Formats: sequence, C-alpha cells, structure tokens
Amino acid sequence: MKRPAIPKKPTPGVRTTKVRGGAAERPEFNPRRAKQPMMAELYRRAEARIRKQPQSQKPITEPLKTDAGTLRLLHELQVHQVELELQNEELRKARDEMEAGLEKYSDLYDFAPIGYLTLDREGTIANANLTGASLLGTARAALIKRRFGAFVCPAERSDFSAFLQQVFKSKARVECDVGLLLKGADPVNVRIRAIVSDTGQACQLAVSDITGHKQAEEKLRQSEERYRTLFNSMDQGYCIIEMIFDPHQKPVDWRFLEVNPSFEKQNGLPDATGKLISVMVPDLETSWFAIYG
Repeated sequence: MKRPAIPKKPTPGVRTTKVRGGAAERPEFNPRRAKQPMMAELYRRAEARIRKQPQSQKPITEPLKTDAGTLRLLHELQVHQVELELQNEELRKARDEMEAGLEKYSDLYDFAPIGYLTLDREGTIANANLTGASLLGTARAALIKRRFGAFVCPAERSDFSAFLQQVFKSKARVECDVGLLLKGADPVNVRIRAIVSDTGQACQLAVSDITGHKQAEEKLRQSEERYRTLFNSMDQGYCIIEMIFDPHQKPVDWRFLEVNPSFEKQNGLPDATGKLISVMVPDLETSWFAIYG
C-alpha cells in the first residue's frame, strides 16, 4: 500500500507565487525587511533591476524540478548580489562627491588671499596654506614643525609669545600686529587674528599683510609732524576755530580748535585751545561773530 504524500510546510515569513508552467513557487518580498526601511528600499530596487535584466542574464532554473526552498535561496542570493552592486555604486558616488568637495576646499584654502596657519601650544607650525608660506618666504613643506616665533622680528618676539598665551587662555578671537623678518627680503608687517581650536591643543591663525597700510600710516605721521613743526614755528599768529550757531543759524560764539604760540602771544590768550571766545573775552563785540560766521 502506498503511503499518502505529506505536503511540505511553507517557509516561515515568505510569501510565494506560482511559477507559470509548473508547481514550483517563487518567493516575494520578505515582510521582515519592512522593519528596516533603508534595507527594504534597497531590496525593492534590487528586485526591480533583476526584473529589467534580459532573460539571458538571469540564472537558469528548472521550476518543475526545484522546490520552493531552493528557489527562494537562489532568488535571495541574486537579490543580495544586486544589493551589493547598488551599495558599491552609491559608495563610489559618495566618494567622488567627497573628493570633488575636498578638491574645492583645498583650492579655496591654498589660494586664499590671507595666510592660514595652525599652531600648537608651543607655537610650532602644524599646517599652512600657500599664502601663509609665501608670507613667511619659505616652502610649505619646510615650515612644518618650525616655530612661528622664529620669523618674528627679535624685538617683538616677547610680544608674540604673550599674544600666543592669550589666545589659548581666551575662547574669543585675539589679534595683534607684528613684523616678520625674512631672509633676503625687507621686513613684512602682518596682522594676526587667532582663535583656539575646539580641542584646546591648537590655534588657527589668519595672517594678513598690512605693510602698505603701515607705510601709509608712517607717511601720514611724518606729514602731520612737518605740519605741526611749521605751524608752531610761524611768526604770524594762526588759529583754527569752530563756529557755534543758535537755533536760527545766527553765529553767536566760536571755539578754538588749534592755535600756534605766536597767536597766543600776540593776542594775550594763553592755553586757548578748546576754549570759547565768549569765556576768554566776555566783552567781545558781537560784530566779530558775523565777520567769522
């Protein structure tokens, strides 16, 4: 007597559909993946790619001779292979985007018009852009592990050391002006703005060349000095005044802004700078206000 055939139990968690032309079954999406949305989406994309593949690229199976468990395993392996291919494509895309962003950042960093340097607590240079290396008159590779203070003019090195200590003590941006003494070149005046890093073990420096600005300031100082010398040595009395008007724009007084020694001596008005004429000469005729106003 023949024993009745015992039906096979379905694989838990797997929905199946009949394969055309036979009794074998093909697995569909595993509902357990729904608990991982990203993996579920990747799985759907992988199955969609498999369905679009030409028949010649699909694995050859014999539905009539293959049970549901083996067919499911083959299907899952194929989907997993496509998932890996999709992941690799996304990783390559992310790598390319990262490299493009890094290249853009490197260009902005290296060719910025301001020198950027990173110093440790001892003032040793850990990194520098091309502009920073140019300001120091040294190749960038040769700057690493050198003390920034070695480039500062000897007379200002103590000031720079105090500045560096202040940078690491303060969380705010700190700045100072120093001169850089470069080999075979004229001194360069720079303005340094620095701030400590998040770790507290390094600081970032932004270094700007202000040599032209300093030279202009010096020329202005010399010009003012020449003017002051000429102004004070004149034999003729000279003064600069500021007129004061009432609400009706009528001149009613004046203030001395500058007077030379000859003016004070000739008019008998000592220490007149900053004072009102009405205070120094209370009985001055008001017609004088109309003349100068």
